[in-house]
Amino acid sequence: MGLSNIKKKSESLGKKSNASFLKVNKYENPKMALELISHICTSSDNINVSEHFKNYYNIVEMLRSKMGEIIEKTNEEAKGKERTPNFTIDLATYFIDWLNDIASDMIIDLENNHKSILKIAVGGGYSAGKSSFLNAITNIGSLLPTGIEPVSIVNTNLNCSASVNQLSVRGRNLKKETIHLDKEVLECIQHSSKSKVHIANVLDDILIDIPLKEQKYLDGITFIDTPGYNNSSEKNEENNTTDLETAKKAMQKADLLFWCIDIDAGTISKNDLKILKEVGEKPIVIIFTKSDKKPADEIKKIVNAAYDVCKKQLGSKTTIIDILAISCIGNKPNLQYALNKNTIEQIIKKVKAENNKTDFIKPYLSQLNELLEIEIDYSKEQIDKYKKDKEETIEDISKVSDAVTNLKEYSKTTIERLEGVLIDSYNEILESSDKGINAYNYMLDFIHKAIDHSEFSWKSWNNSFYIYFGEEANNAWKRYLDYIKEVDFGCTYWSEEDRKEVLKEVKDEMEELNEKRKQKLESWYEDEDWLIAKIKLQKGFYKLLEEYKPKLFSELNTSYNESVKVLEQHLAKLKTTEQINNNEIFSSISNDNYKGFLSCFSNGVDLTICNKEGFNPITYASKYGNNEMIRFFIENEVDFTIKDKNGYNALEVAAIYHYRDICDMLLSYDKNLVYESQSLVELAKNDMFIKWVSQF
Repeated sequence: MGLSNIKKKSESLGKKSNASFLKVNKYENPKMALELISHICTSSDNINVSEHFKNYYNIVEMLRSKMGEIIEKTNEEAKGKERTPNFTIDLATYFIDWLNDIASDMIIDLENNHKSILKIAVGGGYSAGKSSFLNAITNIGSLLPTGIEPVSIVNTNLNCSASVNQLSVRGRNLKKETIHLDKEVLECIQHSSKSKVHIANVLDDILIDIPLKEQKYLDGITFIDTPGYNNSSEKNEENNTTDLETAKKAMQKADLLFWCIDIDAGTISKNDLKILKEVGEKPIVIIFTKSDKKPADEIKKIVNAAYDVCKKQLGSKTTIIDILAISCIGNKPNLQYALNKNTIEQIIKKVKAENNKTDFIKPYLSQLNELLEIEIDYSKEQIDKYKKDKEETIEDISKVSDAVTNLKEYSKTTIERLEGVLIDSYNEILESSDKGINAYNYMLDFIHKAIDHSEFSWKSWNNSFYIYFGEEANNAWKRYLDYIKEVDFGCTYWSEEDRKEVLKEVKDEMEELNEKRKQKLESWYEDEDWLIAKIKLQKGFYKLLEEYKPKLFSELNTSYNESVKVLEQHLAKLKTTEQINNNEIFSSISNDNYKGFLSCFSNGVDLTICNKEGFNPITYASKYGNNEMIRFFIENEVDFTIKDKNGYNALEVAAIYHYRDICDMLLSYDKNLVYESQSLVELAKNDMFIKWVSQF
């Protein structure tokens, strides 16, 4: 479009924006977002708190070493015995690891917020009102982004403290280093970042330190704003983690869980119940948000129904402290209804008291004390147990020793008696038996001969007697002869060799039994040695733990106090990425400082305000021919018809200063701007460069 052909019309025919006050997050600009990522990744602002725990770790390692010495000494003294005890350092390793874990957990919490004494995770689905609730309860206005679309993507820790003077934002990068950040970072750590540069890629946590004005009961409370767990089952492009995984990570570390549900849902869903079951055994407060949308009677029904569902589905292991209905209109949490008549303040105070949460270090000292006491009590119990076992073993040894002696004597007597019976007496019996059989056979033979003789001799004496006696005798003899054909009168008996073999077997069995009793006795003697070694080991552990307990307590306290001092100094010195005075909009334009120019819009810029030369920010950018800044105004749809104190708009100033490319951009954006402007041809003749040069 040639400037000579542009004619002014009395009426605007195109669109005209109403934007005269402009507020823009500078990190929506890809270049600024990339610079922030670079700062986060390369920052050296972090302080290593673990350095101040070196002495504590050294004491723990000394304890490990001393335990090892006791074990080695016990093993050395036990050498040469039949059953040599072989204790290993594994007995103590798990305990040492627990001592180190206490310090490691403490270091992480110190770096997050050394004033925090109670962690409350705020969870729920996306658009459940979590961020609105947190903005309201902490009185930080609209600092946390809200919306009906998924917003949060990084766990955000809100540290409430009465000793903090001003609100500040920090971030922990993937190397666990902490850096100070601008508040605007919060608006772009979300799913809908306009810059398409995902700052969440390099951030693990966001930490917001909040000064308390009225809600003193929140002192020492850390709220954790978690992502909506049900946004998607896919891993986020920004941090390669699902929102559910990010949310669970925070919930597991919390002491208390506030579970938010949009009251429009009307109930607590199956997915909500599933997550609550997985959270673990920790107290839960269910909060129905946006309750101003429902009448009181309906709110009551929803809350009571939710209680019935929770009672049925979650079981006795899950503690539901209360179910609340809250509205956050006016950036203040207004309690509409509470099932158990608790306020949020009462709930927090109650959980603090029940968990003994009154001081940052107190839970860690309690944990350390509990761990040491468990080990000390265990050593005492083991010593008593081993002593009792030893006494019982000694008693058993005495009994078995007597039994072995008695069995030995008994075995000797029994063998001697058995030898007399099986060998001597048995032989005598056999000899007598043989004599009896021989006599019996002799008698039978004699009778036989006598009978034969009577048949011939007794005939002449008495015929009748012979017939009777001789016939009966003959029959008896015949029967005897038939009988002895069928029956062997020889007795079955063991030979002397067999009996000696049996005696040997009995003797061997007796000796084997004696040997087993002897071995059992020796085993009990070995048990006694083993128990003596165990008693000595546990006595050594007990004495060592009693000695090191005050040292560990003292050093943990010292490490904490030193860390707090350094953290306080460090936090006081932290600077933002690049703090620029937002009032320096004109200076940024004249110096062609686009980064500073964008920063000015963080808190908003009134585009009608003019500098001493009479230019407003839009016309001033046009005067200096800054295409990038004009393009920024176009992208944010400002009102280009705004006149400055000189009576010109941006198009008119561009014509005066002969910036054709700016004129083209403005007219391409809104061709009707020409009808809101003076004659561009005439303005172009007013060559400001010639006027400026002529003064020399």
